Amino acid sequence: AIYGNKVNKFSYQIGLRAEYSDVKTELTQTNEINPRNYFNLFPSGHLGYELPNNNAVQVSYSRRIRRPRFRDLNPFFTFSDARNFFSGNPDLDPEFSDSYEISHIKYWDKGSLSSSIYYRHTTGVTQRIQTSASDGTTNTKPQNLGTEDNYGFEFAFAFSPKDWWKFDGDLNLFRSVVDGTNIAPDLNSDTYTWSSSLSSKMTLWKSLDTQVRLNYRAPRITTQGRRKSLYTINLAFGKDVFKNKGTLTLSVRDLLNSRKRRSITETATFYSESEFQ
Repeated sequence: AIYGNKVNKFSYQIGLRAEYSDVKTELTQTNEINPRNYFNLFPSGHLGYELPNNNAVQVSYSRRIRRPRFRDLNPFFTFSDARNFFSGNPDLDPEFSDSYEISHIKYWDKGSLSSSIYYRHTTGVTQRIQTSASDGTTNTKPQNLGTEDNYGFEFAFAFSPKDWWKFDGDLNLFRSVVDGTNIAPDLNSDTYTWSSSLSSKMTLWKSLDTQVRLNYRAPRITTQGRRKSLYTINLAFGKDVFKNKGTLTLSVRDLLNSRKRRSITETATFYSESEFQ
């Protein structure tokens, strides 16, 4: 349910969502059944105020859930080689996040700029944890860590220098503190990092849309090591056909073949470097 209204320069919106989830995993060979069901309420609220000269401020709160994916619950092992195994975790619980944000936005004739400061508290945060056995093999599976607290600044802009040309982008600077001592005493991290994206969309010859999007994720410290930087460039073309009754799209993801997930895992018993593409 959502209710909102505007009184003079004030605007507000409040909402409440109720969800019931029923998940059951079953291993037919061992007859092991693992039921998961939970009922949750998710409130949200936004309060805005219009300032002079096309400015506005807003205070908001929301509660969210992130459920485990099927592959995260699947207990069967896969392996990339004879020493490294990967599996899901049927005991995995969902993540719950509470998000608090104060934001400001400025409007111009050809664009806008928004800035915000936020705090997000997550319980049961899911991370893939790697452990080693006495025979030298490793097993990686998702675990519910204790908490994750993110404090950050976020900036977003939109700019249209011409009717046929539009820019938009964002920049997110934040500190992330993860406490996983519920799993192991040294499973925690405290890192400063950032991410950014930039998109350009142009309409050529009045009917051909072209879009280029750049994404960048900076290095960050993790609970078991560090994750290296990652960047991608995506390209897309779109054209209306059949007298604007249809659209034909051609897209290229990872144009430069640069999307490589690189990480270093380092514990008291082993050290590993990985690269997936």
